[in-house]
Amino acid sequence: MIKSKRLPVLLYGLDLCPLNVSDMSSLDFVTNRFFMKLFIVDTVNFCQDQFGFELPSALIVKRREISGQIQTVRIRPQLL
Repeated sequence: MIKSKRLPVLLYGLDLCPLNVSDMSSLDFVTNRFFMKLFIVDTVNFCQDQFGFELPSALIVKRREISGQIQTVRIRPQLL
């Protein structure tokens, strides 16, 4: 439900917002905490892979590359 209903609205709203690395990391943190609380696990990468859920930072980068915007923000992988 989050992937089909909530995430598209969030991404649509963020299309015009200039985001830096800390903003994108904050979005990823919220997503990771959601998975931790939902599945009561410490590492969420497995759960996200099983459900085909991509982090918001990765989706934002893909959307901006598709739309032709230049993406200069480099995302560091998060280790949990």
